Amino acid sequence: MNLPRTVRSSSVPLAAALLCASLAPSAAFAQRAATATDAPWYVLLTGGASMVSDPNVTLGGASGRLELGSGTTFGGAVGRRFSDSLRGELEISYRSNSVKRAGVQGLDASQPDGDLAALFLMANVYYDFAPIPAGPARFRPYVGLGLGFAQEVDTDLRARGAAAQFSGSGAAWQLALGVNWDYGSRWIAGVGLRYTDAGRVDMTGSGGVAGQNLDLRYRAVTASASIGYRF
Repeated sequence: MNLPRTVRSSSVPLAAALLCASLAPSAAFAQRAATATDAPWYVLLTGGASMVSDPNVTLGGASGRLELGSGTTFGGAVGRRFSDSLRGELEISYRSNSVKRAGVQGLDASQPDGDLAALFLMANVYYDFAPIPAGPARFRPYVGLGLGFAQEVDTDLRARGAAAQFSGSGAAWQLALGVNWDYGSRWIAGVGLRYTDAGRVDMTGSGGVAGQNLDLRYRAVTASASIGYRF
């Protein structure tokens, strides 16, 4: 069937416009994906809740336990992606938990201003699983392993009514799992869990407990959210 010339002439630009419209979202997504691929480095900021198990302690030959309360954690990291599934990072994090009671001879039982804090420097390696599409975004579960150093573990307590501080350091390791949200731009966000173990930390006393050592077992679980930028 022969169409009028005006209909045929108007159909050409209409078809071209429809074709361009259909290709535009694909081109935009491809451009965003390429941007993310071309930016292997990233920085992260994290924050969340810290849960430290009540540690067994030894002070001057007497053994007992510290009863801890809730706490917080925050930190940052710089990392690099080496392949689609493998990445590594350097991380610094700070964790602080309240100390409610001390069940060891030589320390006051009640610790109204007690605190247990730790600063960690870690080198982490992560494996990212295949992405899970969710509309224009992708969710990527991951697992990770970290080795590093508890640069400072310190606690503020009270002994016989006077302030007492202990501090020490030691090697540490951690396991991580979580999921990151990638929506095709340079920005990323995620949530994760970490188990961190610093083993037994030998802490030196100062203030009212100068010259005494406190041996403390440090294990913590943190739940945090993160936001990052790739470059």
